[in-house]
Amino acid sequence: MICRVRTSVGRRSRAAGFTFLEIALTMAIIVVVFVALIPLADISLRERRLRTVMDDIAELVADQRTRASESGRPLAVTISEAGFEQLNEETKQFDLVLKTPPGIQVAVRFPNEKWEEAEGQRWDFAPAGMVTPLSIRVAEGDAYIEQDYDFLTGRVAEERFSF
Repeated sequence: MICRVRTSVGRRSRAAGFTFLEIALTMAIIVVVFVALIPLADISLRERRLRTVMDDIAELVADQRTRASESGRPLAVTISEAGFEQLNEETKQFDLVLKTPPGIQVAVRFPNEKWEEAEGQRWDFAPAGMVTPLSIRVAEGDAYIEQDYDFLTGRVAEERFSF
């Protein structure tokens, strides 16, 4: 029995692999996807920075309420552009207890008033656990988080945000 193998002499054999056009097209698609994701990553980072500041403020409020209740004396925190300060009983000086990160703006609002830049407003904490009703707004560019604090519990009563 004789087997014949037929070969095509006129055809070129194509090497396995990708053409330059296929590689360039794939790279272009990857670049477009990454460029589309950059604004989403920026929003996420901005939200994380603002959320961290607000979480620190809520922790400060809880700590001040506890300290006022345990000591039986009213305490106060002063809110300024630099951050949140409290009076040191021993030195009679204000100590910065929560620093405002660079690029973050803080504003405050007492009930039925307009937003004001933080410039020495006083936040009181009574030994009975009550807190001066206050709203805090932290912003970075167009993004912000606003929180209203309940005067009885000192906890966040309402939150608004825009990113």
